[in-house]
Amino acid sequence: MLRRLLCILLAGCLGLVMMHSAEAETEKPAPQVALYLGPHPPVDELQAFDQVVLDPRQVDLTGVDQSRYAHTRWLAKVPVPSEASQTTLAVWLEGQIQPLWNQGFRGFLLAQTSDSLNPYPSGESAAPSSRILAAVLTALRARFPEATLLLRNQTDFVTQHPGWVQGLVLDSLVRSYHLAGWQMAIDPQRQKNDLQIVQNLHQMQPTLNIVDVEFCARPDRGCRQQVARQAIDLGLNPYVTDPEYRVVGIGRVEVMPRQLLVLQALNPGAPPETGTAARVLGMPIDYLGYLARYVNVNERLPEDIDNDRYAGIVLFVDHPVNQPGRLRNWLLGRMAAGVKVAVFQSFGFDLDTATAARLGFTIAPSVLPAGSVPRLEFLDPMLSFERPPQLTSDEVLYLHAGRDIRVLGRVGMANQHSDLAGLTPWGGYVLAPFCLTQLTGDDLLYWVVRPLEFLRQALVLPVMPVPDVTSENGRRLWFTHVDGDGFISRTEFSGNQPFAIDALMERVIKRYPLPITLSVIEGEISPRGRYPDLSAHMQAMARQAFALPQVELGSHGYTHVLDWVRILEPGAPLDQLVSIPLPGYAFSLEREIFGSIDYIRRELAPPGKAVRLMQWSGAANPTGAALRLAHRAGVLNINGGYTAITSSKPSWTLISGVGIDKGNGLEEEDTFQIYAAEVNENIYTDDWTHAFYGMQRSLETYALTETPLRLKPVDLYYHYYSGTKLASLAALQRIYQQLLQQNLFPVFTSGYVQRVLDSRHAVIARRGSDWRVRTGPFLRELRLPSGFYPQWNGAQGVLGYVAGPGGVYVHLDRSEATFTLASTPPPPSVPYVALANGEIHQTQRLRDGRSLAFQLTAYGRPQVQLQAIEGCQILADGQKRIPDKAASELTLSWPFEERLPLATHHVEVDCE
Repeated sequence: MLRRLLCILLAGCLGLVMMHSAEAETEKPAPQVALYLGPHPPVDELQAFDQVVLDPRQVDLTGVDQSRYAHTRWLAKVPVPSEASQTTLAVWLEGQIQPLWNQGFRGFLLAQTSDSLNPYPSGESAAPSSRILAAVLTALRARFPEATLLLRNQTDFVTQHPGWVQGLVLDSLVRSYHLAGWQMAIDPQRQKNDLQIVQNLHQMQPTLNIVDVEFCARPDRGCRQQVARQAIDLGLNPYVTDPEYRVVGIGRVEVMPRQLLVLQALNPGAPPETGTAARVLGMPIDYLGYLARYVNVNERLPEDIDNDRYAGIVLFVDHPVNQPGRLRNWLLGRMAAGVKVAVFQSFGFDLDTATAARLGFTIAPSVLPAGSVPRLEFLDPMLSFERPPQLTSDEVLYLHAGRDIRVLGRVGMANQHSDLAGLTPWGGYVLAPFCLTQLTGDDLLYWVVRPLEFLRQALVLPVMPVPDVTSENGRRLWFTHVDGDGFISRTEFSGNQPFAIDALMERVIKRYPLPITLSVIEGEISPRGRYPDLSAHMQAMARQAFALPQVELGSHGYTHVLDWVRILEPGAPLDQLVSIPLPGYAFSLEREIFGSIDYIRRELAPPGKAVRLMQWSGAANPTGAALRLAHRAGVLNINGGYTAITSSKPSWTLISGVGIDKGNGLEEEDTFQIYAAEVNENIYTDDWTHAFYGMQRSLETYALTETPLRLKPVDLYYHYYSGTKLASLAALQRIYQQLLQQNLFPVFTSGYVQRVLDSRHAVIARRGSDWRVRTGPFLRELRLPSGFYPQWNGAQGVLGYVAGPGGVYVHLDRSEATFTLASTPPPPSVPYVALANGEIHQTQRLRDGRSLAFQLTAYGRPQVQLQAIEGCQILADGQKRIPDKAASELTLSWPFEERLPLATHHVEVDCE
């Protein structure tokens, strides 16, 4: 159809004029369009595009949180009706289009047939007539005037009906197809003709978004990058995908893949968090800005590992693999498809001569003289992290690295050597003893390899902005949550505070009016629970606490389950698996979750205050089913993990990730468990047996997760039973006092959880020389590696930045930002926020960014540090604040905020 119009559109043309891009033609850049027509579209990655075409036969948008993807418009690919009578169109609109609109689709790509958009068209007989298309578009525009409408290859219709649609999708303007063997090549004459057609269309309709769809084989990311560059160089607005439209394509926007597949060897059905990889690699993967998908190699290996979404594969095998041959073949296949692989501890399969050769090794004979002693022959600085390697004579597989491998660690015995760590063309490997080690008599694991650096280099991870959940506006986040255990416990000191809740209310919760999440166990305080005689007082205290404005509500369950996995096993002894066995109770996930939440809402919560969190009890090991129920109940979840690093146990293996996905790997939010950021007083007091002041050791944990890298926010996490002893109360008071001196950023626990969820759904993409970041409703902080800075020229959505532990923290004032990076700080040409310990909103940049206005709301002592304000006038709540004439920074502070709700402070920086 495209070539059929050549004689019409080329008539009178004097020659080919290179077309200008839509960004040069219009003040606003042309929308970036993606097409994904398979099931389970990766909506997180696709939100980098402004318009995304999906196949509604494969996708239902009903469960998609549209607020999280506020910058993306979802379009449905729909076939054009074969008839265009008024009755037929009315039925079509009501029966097919209206349900799609109700789901959340806000536009439509009208396709020739109901089949997939075939990149190898065999004919044009399916194209609808101009009359039918006109009638369909007329009906659509009348019924849905706000809809975005696209056509495919309908150049003649768009020429004859200017302004009827917003976009036109054209096939293969850069490369032609040869049907035999799916061969693709450049046809210069056809390209010249097609570009002239596009140029003419732009001259006639400057606002028409013309999308050039190109195709490469599914695993060939390099091809997609190359073809996109070729199209952009020709001035086109491309989208390069695979022939089935089932990869995240590349155009002027290129999405950075952020998922890592982490392979562990566990017993079939074992929870993923029980694997060593999940325990020790969660934090490093999080810190680098990636999302771990844990897979058990003794179960089904996934087939959907493509380099459009996956930055690599991490293999961490320290237990037997049931089918090593299957793992070997699968892994070699992924390597052949160009997916990078990082191997920790062992390969999980025997390295025979052929396999070793494919990996770049040769194998030397392993027969050695008796009594041979291992020796360390070479150790790269990357292998000198927490402890040195402990050499043994167990390393009997002698690998000789080929010339393409950069050796990191070499062990020798007798006249042989073995290269047991290195960086390779396919990724990298750190085998025992260069991965983890243990000291004699110590069950704690220590890192030999530097995990961050090894992952960066083995997987060739790019320098990019990282969504950061530890901070906001440069300040470290601080949240507090209290599990329900001990609410009813009696205090062990004299006075008028007979119960733990009474003591905590007077000595901690009211004394420090900062955000705190309180939970209760229904079976402990309810009149139908274990202590009916005390219930009246306990419920009254719960209502009093829950009514405080600084308190948000959580549930700690009905009977305080001790093990959420074992209790689901047939014949599980209920009285041993719950803390509060109740007569006649048969265990039910629904009763533990829905029932306890409903009890709090009905009996304890003040009007208008919702239960926000399910705080997992006991081993805090909810199953995927439990997580789904909590999500259905409308609450967030927290607890689990084991961040307990201290000065006496200084290992990163004691720092957990932000959480773990217990679903099927399809980015489902309802199966993600959020871990507590640090452990509670039960750990610091040896299961509450002695040293009841031990909670103050959490200050060591907070310090060791702040420097040299900020790895965690501050989570002050404890139980009500800390209110029973003077020592534990004094420890809590000391912690509060020290944390208040650190000028942290207090938030509710739900605020931290929402930031974590946003970080998992955020998208990082390149747009030319710019970075495009879309984060969601809550996350407002990014981290750059040290030595990289955002630049003001052309930046949007950036409020400020500051150098901090481990990098440069970039503050956003909205859920979308665009900026470039450089190795030097930007010139002090515009005022910006360097630090603030509260939420900044309603930001305005005026006079080409030279003036700034915003509102600040903060718990505690509000404070904001302004930079690049030399010669500027400052107003704080209407009062002039005059900095020194030569001063380039100013810190604004207000008194400690004790009254609630919080005051909002207005700041204006006028640099006219």
